Amino acid sequence: MKKKIKWIVWLVLIAAFLVWGSKQFTVVNTQEQTAVLESEKFDRVAYVDAIWESKLLPAVREDSKELPIVLDAIAKDLESSAEFAKISVSGAYNYRVRGVGTVEAVDLSKKDGKATIRLDGYNGNIQVFLNIGPKISGESIRDGAGFIEFGNFKDQTEYGQVSKEINKRVGTEIFEKFDWANMIGKKISFGGMFTILTTNQTKINLDTVTISPVYVEEGD
Repeated sequence: MKKKIKWIVWLVLIAAFLVWGSKQFTVVNTQEQTAVLESEKFDRVAYVDAIWESKLLPAVREDSKELPIVLDAIAKDLESSAEFAKISVSGAYNYRVRGVGTVEAVDLSKKDGKATIRLDGYNGNIQVFLNIGPKISGESIRDGAGFIEFGNFKDQTEYGQVSKEINKRVGTEIFEKFDWANMIGKKISFGGMFTILTTNQTKINLDTVTISPVYVEEGD
């Protein structure tokens, strides 16, 4: 009799536990959960689409500094150019510039192709290169844009995705726009960003600048 009572008590306790547990846990529909996660996923293509024509191109075409002026300031000393730069938390100087020049040489031996530019209106010693793609690296465009701020994103991953998407788009567009091997001697106008790194540098490079272009057009 006692054993029977014990079994009844155990059955009651188990039943009570199951009832309690059912109230503590909510069964989540897998499809609904997936839909929620997808809706919250950052769409870097949509973000860049939204800023490209409305903000990024106007910022470079209409609100950038003439490259010869910036280079003359850098040649004096880096601090003299600070008024033309957006300085990152890391201490990097990011410049948004435009200029006109002649293509003197083209190097397509690597994926991050480069064109050497003889800049109109500049007689200094800083050599100017244009990154013509198809690969563009770094954060110069994002950080030099002036309006793409880390605080606008959920985390560093989203912030990094924006830079990658901009670089991918620019690299493809600029590389495919011209037959670069036959552009030597041609006059171009361009606008974009370049960065001078100051942290963890044995020597800060003030001898050359490599511009990541947002636009390049033939002629002046």
